[in-house]
Amino acid sequence: MEIITFATIKGGIGKTTLSFNYGEWLANRNKKVLLMDLDQQSSLSRTYDVTDQEGTVEEIFNVFNDDDMRKPVKIHHVNENVDLIAGTTRLDKIQSRLETRNNKNMILFQWLQQHFDDVVDHYDYMIIDCHPDIGIATTNAIVVSDAIISPVTPSKFSYDSITELGTRLDEVRNDTINFATGESFVKAQVFYVANMIKHNTGISRDFIESIHKEKESGENWIAEIPEKEIFNRSIYYQVSVSQMENLTKKSADEIDDALAIVKKYASSQKPETYKEINNIFEAITKRV
Repeated sequence: MEIITFATIKGGIGKTTLSFNYGEWLANRNKKVLLMDLDQQSSLSRTYDVTDQEGTVEEIFNVFNDDDMRKPVKIHHVNENVDLIAGTTRLDKIQSRLETRNNKNMILFQWLQQHFDDVVDHYDYMIIDCHPDIGIATTNAIVVSDAIISPVTPSKFSYDSITELGTRLDEVRNDTINFATGESFVKAQVFYVANMIKHNTGISRDFIESIHKEKESGENWIAEIPEKEIFNRSIYYQVSVSQMENLTKKSADEIDDALAIVKKYASSQKPETYKEINNIFEAITKRV
């Protein structure tokens, strides 16, 4: 199972929207995907109408009880090839309790090891959506990740957050040393995605010019994602872009009435829109 974490310092940059649509895109290509919502806002969980507060990610981090006293984690089947471990608003509280605990950054690592046969071995990908910080939950995600994707938008604060994220990741690497080998448990590379690009604005053009120069010097910029209404609609309708494309290929008789309005919108989009988004996610997958 490949673990990909969407992490950033700054909020409001489309992280959850990308987590949702990228996970669904992988599932649409017959990959088994497990989504994990490590954002206490639980936006990814709500996208699937999962509000159940039993068996959430809280139970992974609830190491205060003995293993036989901990409640089992619920894995919700939310779509074809897609399962979800839901988030919880209580994650803040449990992270506060963990602050002084030894090995607090290795809890998710240990949980995955314990559940290799019944969880890890069942999926091709795990996609983790994190809160915009480098708190304990996000740090745990970084430790287990094969790749970290950090969306960046054409704004000063978002762009400046790259430096802060790099600094914090270096701290995590130094704080999670395997004393048997002397090496850090953190192996993941960080990949940057330029997101919400408006090609008709000077700010976006300057932003793209800057990242092209950085790519030439070896920075891991792997995709440029234009700002498109279809991404906002995917969250509003709770239907991914990949699902919308599938709806365009079906007749009205083949879909539920509840999806009729989604099909109408999806069919109004140019085929080039879906092709462009597919190419972007394909490029991301090849790099990570």
